Formats: sequence, structure tokens, C-alpha cells
Amino acid sequence: PISDRGVMCAPDKVTTDGYDMQFGTNVLGTFFFTQLLLPALLRGVASSPDKHARVVSTASAYSYIGQMRFDTFKDGPARRKRNMEELYSQSKLGAILVAFELARRYGDQGIVSVALHPGILRTDMMTTAKGLRYRLLVSHVWYHVWPLSRSWNYRTLSCAHRPWAP
Repeated sequence: PISDRGVMCAPDKVTTDGYDMQFGTNVLGTFFFTQLLLPALLRGVASSPDKHARVVSTASAYSYIGQMRFDTFKDGPARRKRNMEELYSQSKLGAILVAFELARRYGDQGIVSVALHPGILRTDMMTTAKGLRYRLLVSHVWYHVWPLSRSWNYRTLSCAHRPWAP
């Protein structure tokens, strides 16, 4: 499966369990969904020609500036001191850490887990971002001036089925 989820720069919202909305969606929700699929993935290894099942997680270049601040996962004063960009980058770093941990725990059983930055996509994810900088820069400018952004989208699909991606 391609593990893609998307909450970016969400307004100051939390999940029904009190987790930061971006962390809850981009990390916890995906982790839980992958756990539900894990028995089928492990069974699929046996029937796969190359004896592998792949999980491709989309992350973001924002993960490079992310820091895991455990006191900001749930709502509270520490979380409210952080801006949406910091919470987003933390959630994308968390998604990568989950992908790496899946590879570490299940790699010897044929599960291939990779994380990648899919490129800058032109979506409406930035409609809740505050400030012209985010809406223009990410949603429109980078998409048009950074030619790699469109070609990187191919990586997401190729990692899901290429034999060179074990």
C-alpha cells in the first residue's frame, strides 16, 4: 500500500482523543491503519514473486526541520506554543520514524517499508495555512518553478512495485 495521508498546517485542532490533528492524522492514523493491514501484508509475502510486500509512506522535506517534542503530541500549553509549521514538520518526521520502525521490525519477514518526499503537489492542503508565504510559495510557486516536483511523484508509484526497492 501507499501510505499517504494529508493534514498540513491544520488550524488549532485536536483529534477526539486530544492529539494534535496533524500528529493524529499523519502519524497515529497511518500507524494504526498499517497495523490493521499487517496480517494481510505478511500473508502476501508468501504469494509475492519476489517474497516481499511493500509499504510506501509519503513524508515531506519538512521532516528535516522536525523535532519530536513528546509534550506537544497531545493538547496542552507546550503544543499551543508551537506554530502549525513546527507541528507539521514534527508529524512528517514521525511518519518517517514509523516507516523505519516497520522496516526494522518486519524486514526479516519480507516487509519493505520506505518513506519518501513525493514532491511539491498542487493541492488545496494549504487553504488553512496562515500567511501569504505558505499559500503562494508551497501551493503555487514551487509547483511551477521546481521541475523535479512533478517528476518526483513517479517515485511514489515506482517504490510500490519495482523489484529494486526491497
